[in-house]
Amino acid sequence: MVNFVRQVVFFFFQYAFRCEQEAYGGKFETPHRATTGADLQRAATMILKGEAKSGIVNVVGDWTWPDDQLPDVSHMALATELFQTNQLA
Repeated sequence: MVNFVRQVVFFFFQYAFRCEQEAYGGKFETPHRATTGADLQRAATMILKGEAKSGIVNVVGDWTWPDDQLPDVSHMALATELFQTNQLA
């Protein structure tokens, strides 16, 4: 069971990574990479310094930008439902 959960987590990580690259890759000069703790700290600093007026900061690797609305994640509803009903556990 533990191995199955690892496979599911790995699948979703790979899926999210590809989606990020497709959605945002052409908008930035630096190449796409995984997000690190330092990236999250940079975003938190932006919020604490008031650089994100809406309080929303997007972080994808070293790409960081403020936004005034949350992205549409309705396509993730099925995965959320499966996790909540333990069908993927």
